[in-house]
Amino acid sequence: MTPAAPTHISLKKQLHLLPGFIGYILEQRLETFIDLQWQLSEEVEAPIMKYFSAIPPEDRLKVSLEPTIEYWSYIVRGEMDAQIEDALQKWVNNQLPIIGRDQLVAEDITKAQYIRRTALLRLLPDYTQDFGIYTEISGEIDYYLQEVTSRSFKVFIDIQNERLRKGNQFAEALINSSTDLILALDKDLRLITMNNKALDRYHMVLSDVIGRTVEELFPQIKGTSIQADLCRVLTGETVRYHSTRSLINGEDLFDMHLLPLSDGEGGTYGVLCVSHLVTDTAKVNLKISELNYDLQEKSEMLRRNEEQYQKMIAEVQDYAIILLDTDGTIRNWNMGASKIKGYTAEEIVGKNFRLFYSEQDRKNQLPEQLLGLAQKNGRATHEGWRVRKDGSRFWGSVVITALHDTDGRVVGFSKVTRDLSERKIAEEQLKAKNKQLEANNEMLKAKNKELRAFNHVASHDLQEPLRKIRTFANMILDPEAQTTEERKKELLQRIITSSKNMQQFIDDLLIYSKAHDVSSQYEDVDLNKIVERVKEEAINPDESGQITISIPHLPHIHAVSVQMYQLFQNLIGNSIKYAQPGQPVKIDINYSQVPGSAIVHGHPDTGAYYHLITVTDNGIGFEQEYAEKIFEPFQRLHAKSQYFGSGVGLAICKTIVKNHAGIIYATGEPEKGATFYVALPVS
Repeated sequence: MTPAAPTHISLKKQLHLLPGFIGYILEQRLETFIDLQWQLSEEVEAPIMKYFSAIPPEDRLKVSLEPTIEYWSYIVRGEMDAQIEDALQKWVNNQLPIIGRDQLVAEDITKAQYIRRTALLRLLPDYTQDFGIYTEISGEIDYYLQEVTSRSFKVFIDIQNERLRKGNQFAEALINSSTDLILALDKDLRLITMNNKALDRYHMVLSDVIGRTVEELFPQIKGTSIQADLCRVLTGETVRYHSTRSLINGEDLFDMHLLPLSDGEGGTYGVLCVSHLVTDTAKVNLKISELNYDLQEKSEMLRRNEEQYQKMIAEVQDYAIILLDTDGTIRNWNMGASKIKGYTAEEIVGKNFRLFYSEQDRKNQLPEQLLGLAQKNGRATHEGWRVRKDGSRFWGSVVITALHDTDGRVVGFSKVTRDLSERKIAEEQLKAKNKQLEANNEMLKAKNKELRAFNHVASHDLQEPLRKIRTFANMILDPEAQTTEERKKELLQRIITSSKNMQQFIDDLLIYSKAHDVSSQYEDVDLNKIVERVKEEAINPDESGQITISIPHLPHIHAVSVQMYQLFQNLIGNSIKYAQPGQPVKIDINYSQVPGSAIVHGHPDTGAYYHLITVTDNGIGFEQEYAEKIFEPFQRLHAKSQYFGSGVGLAICKTIVKNHAGIIYATGEPEKGATFYVALPVS
């Protein structure tokens, strides 16, 4: 009887994007994917590779092409459960190519999933550059492979249990045939075991002969009918010999039965050879006690096999596999758990698995919730940060499966944990890079916008003074115009004015472009000296009665001195330029230190303090709806015929304040003046 076919369990999570990615691989990258899996299999030294060593590298693609397409086509069609069931069923039914069912070891399961995951993730960037899609597909890959691994381990355990059951079946055959010579051979006609009577007769030691072929044990059998009959028995037939002569001495006579060892489902896994010595039946009774001893030995062998199975689970290193009782107390601990969580078995067995969760998760009763889900639904999955013995954290992917007794009662839980910290870190790094890319894109958009504005200036504002200069010059040089000397002087003066305007415009553009340079030397700057210098340069001696600037005591700050000069030169110059016609100019500068929470514009750091400097004038002001627009380059609220300028003065101020991690904004009212607010971090 073979292990039961894998039970159909619907995947809890739907795979939305993985089928499309697998379809892309099958259509465009199939050969690359196959070669990559072979390469990874050799790199990780998968035990299964020893059975493929005879396949030349040039033939690997040919033997892998059809199985790969068949295996992954299920996913493309959305038949995920069917794919897993089909693969596991072929394993159980011994239909795997090249290797036998019992030749797979636990390490092959873990390394197969690593190989598949690594191969898929290496091709994923070729399929998509979208971070969201990349993250979802990688998560679906891990979820799918986790399902495959969990269910593969269950089948593997069933197969191991089946092997133990077959050993018990043979022990029962020994009891029923205790007076005869008994040999058990596997499907390759290699010795599984031999009872003591046979060992004594053939002068053999069991530990020396187990695993050897029947031809190696009995060379005389080669070419005889018995050799052919052994192969017939493997097909399910039973062969009997009556009074056949011994191949060893040619004298003794035996009744011999060759019986197929059935798995209970129509299959044969070996041959049982039972020989009864008919020439000396009296000696049989003397060997009964020896046969009892042999039975004890077989029981011990079964016990050792079970220990070996437990050891196999304990030594899996890629997964933490632990057994919990019904309240979450740890009952066993494998090597993978020690590697991932940092505890030895002696330190952790007997303690509750809540120890692995953060204080907040324990407060929210996450461990209890997961056990409750597993008890209710049969299994529970979760991903999150877990805590190692040394207090460090790792990103764990967990599957908790309920274990039931024969009456269906939950008697405990198996818990399989995988450390996915590297994947989580890679995802966070990718998010950070995407965020930086978005910021760079926004900066590029702003630069492109400014570039378009510069192009506009070059095609319009800079050409206007040139057109005037050319027009006035032509008027002076026109021989038919009969221009008077006074008229020529007037035209020359206009040419000079246009030239000055164009020079001023170019100077402003240069200042604006340099304002973006943050590589200048930062130093301790006394704003009192900066503003006094601007005041002296802004007020001509003959205007001293028309312009009043009040200045409080200002702070020292860590800044670029030349940019601070440009900042206040433009703010004060702006107030003078847009004065009320016929009225004296009054400019009040005020200073205070305020918390970031008191600044209602921009995005201040609410945990920091700012130097808040205000510049208030009594000029023509502006509508408040234009408070943001006035800081954009080349934006004017008034015609150039009224107020000449390049439109970059306040844009320079905004750039300088931004360079110093500050905030600038303004309020105004038509015909009543404006106030400009400059907030610079105290630190």
